[in-house]
Amino acid sequence: MNELLKIIGDYANIRDDSGYEDPVTSEIRNKLEREVDYIETDEIGNLYTLRKGSRPGKVLFCAHQDKIVFSNPYIRVGKKDGRTYKFELFSVLPPESPLANIGIFGKEHYFSHNGKEILAKIGLGEGLFERVTNAAQAFMFKISAQDRPERLLERNLRIIFPEGVEIEEGTKLQQWPKFSIQREGLVEGKLDDAIGLGIITYLNKKHPREQSPDIVSVFTVQEEIGSKGALVVSDQLKKIGIVPNRNIVIDTTSFGKLEDGPILYKSCGGIEFDPRFVEELENVAKKEKLPFKSVNPRAFNDSAVLALTMQDVATLAVEVPIIGMHSALETVSSEDIINTYRLLSSYLAYGDITPLDGVNNKPIRNHKQFKVH
Repeated sequence: MNELLKIIGDYANIRDDSGYEDPVTSEIRNKLEREVDYIETDEIGNLYTLRKGSRPGKVLFCAHQDKIVFSNPYIRVGKKDGRTYKFELFSVLPPESPLANIGIFGKEHYFSHNGKEILAKIGLGEGLFERVTNAAQAFMFKISAQDRPERLLERNLRIIFPEGVEIEEGTKLQQWPKFSIQREGLVEGKLDDAIGLGIITYLNKKHPREQSPDIVSVFTVQEEIGSKGALVVSDQLKKIGIVPNRNIVIDTTSFGKLEDGPILYKSCGGIEFDPRFVEELENVAKKEKLPFKSVNPRAFNDSAVLALTMQDVATLAVEVPIIGMHSALETVSSEDIINTYRLLSSYLAYGDITPLDGVNNKPIRNHKQFKVH
């Protein structure tokens, strides 16, 4: 499964803010255009593919291209003391914004300077390395929106650059964490939703056509700012004549612990999914002896939109547990990624893809997040 993790890393290392997903769209095209029978982009930027299989039916997989980028801080470098520099930590949003929480996770970080990436280490004061822990403990600074820069200095934040790297006082450095695989079996980087993109890509590349129904893949844009891309998916599929039998959204979730295995959402965004579909995935997981959890989270993602706009298609979300979601560095277990892929690959191989009669994606509360036309 090293290739799967590499593909996820390729997506994780692309900076793709909501509304500016073109770089990752191009990467998906490069990876899949020779693997699929149809590939097209709609007016809003969603990318659609179809790979024909030998089994009857069509399974739609969906993952979002955009990442939460505003939670990545920039730092302003202060005075040098030996090999260490003081620094101030800033959000890219105004401090009064409720979205301006920022954090630094992990012991090593990439920063851009003079067009080059440099790997630096971060810590607290003179005990720079004493407070640096392993990846499993997620060393973290968490700065709230109420904190002002002058208060941040009281935290005595320090940074150490490699030998030979000199940074002028007042220099601003923007952080973007690089994808990495830790010895503890953890994967770090900007992973939401590079993981979903990677799993879908790998299914298209590796799952045998003779053991698969048609695979419909939808890579949506602007999920993080209201699932705007998902709103047009139903109409676009009608235009190109694709009618899926099942919808599976692959995303990451904080509703679970690392090594819980794939998390099956029985509901999302106030929509209760058809329990028969949830049971189908549960039965596959049990047959393959894969760990899993089924939950009813207070969450919202593309699965809620697809369930409402495609009410006659059984829909659910399969999620990978994550630590530090929407933070400067996100962490997952490589085993959870692999087990999620195995669950979905097994479902394609022998799951019941026949249409479900009387599908009931039932709203359980009013929806103000979006309009259904």
